[in-house]
Amino acid sequence: MNKKYNIMLLLLLIIISPISYTYNNDFIIRTSVDMKYAFCDVKTNGVSGANNRSSVSRGGIGFGSTSTNSMILMENGENTITIELASLNWFSQDDIPQKERNIFHPNARCEIVVNKMDDQGNIIPLTQLMVKINEDGQPEAYENNKIDSSIEKKIILASNTEKIESDKILERVNAKEYPKDMTVFQFNKKINISDLPKWPWVEADKYEDTPKQRELLQAAYLELWTAFEQQDDSKIKQLLTPSLEVWAASTGGNVEEQFASREIGESFSKQNFQMIPINWNNFQPLIMNNGKMVKLVYKEDFDFSPVSYRFTTEKGTSRVAYHSPIFSFVNGKFIPVI
Repeated sequence: MNKKYNIMLLLLLIIISPISYTYNNDFIIRTSVDMKYAFCDVKTNGVSGANNRSSVSRGGIGFGSTSTNSMILMENGENTITIELASLNWFSQDDIPQKERNIFHPNARCEIVVNKMDDQGNIIPLTQLMVKINEDGQPEAYENNKIDSSIEKKIILASNTEKIESDKILERVNAKEYPKDMTVFQFNKKINISDLPKWPWVEADKYEDTPKQRELLQAAYLELWTAFEQQDDSKIKQLLTPSLEVWAASTGGNVEEQFASREIGESFSKQNFQMIPINWNNFQPLIMNNGKMVKLVYKEDFDFSPVSYRFTTEKGTSRVAYHSPIFSFVNGKFIPVI
């Protein structure tokens, strides 16, 4: 099976825009994540920032601690932070009966803390959300060991993948990575934020997947794909600059340092590097952040993007890597904003 190599954490590509964004902020916002014995997906305004899908789909028990840059997904005013939890039984390599798939490990939990860190190094907790298993064996949100009734709780079905018949990116996919008809327990909490920079996506037009919008979105992907196919570092840097400015404002450094950290040239130097031609029928839109953000995802495995390529490792193994930007429709054009 081809392993996935997501070169950019949180997918940092962006198309050039005539607007130059300048950000003056003296703080950053991070969301710390602690998870165990369950599938956990942490989202900010509907955009996934961290999850343990890859681990649990390969037999892991869901242990993990990390942090995610939630600041670039927030705007001034009300925002929503989310925990989505599912039982490990959905990812089991064994044939578990349908009625047992929503049985949770009694110690399953996922906890997030949103922290603001100023330029003096002070850490200010803004809010937290903790989900664990109640006496009935079901996920529940708690605060100070009491059920948090202020949290919006929903039970939803995860999106299903779709089998592709031709022009496959992957020879095989891990069927357990996106279990069919998986039940997900979703917990949403509101948080008010102020003094944030005004990111490019804040005033984006809503994506509704009209034929014209889809055509423009595909054109943006093709422009990016072509830049990679031509292996033009200068062009790629130009295309990435607005996004790199956002990341520099929220993580530190400057555009030059951010671009260097992506190691784009490393991909081109791989043996047998080759971009994978795009079959648009094999992709579908994933709409996020109340329509302000969208990306195209591969129907058989939602991690993959139209901007994908193959290469051969030093050991002679074929690999597939990808870049999966998130777009917004800004000033009449789709630009990757994250």
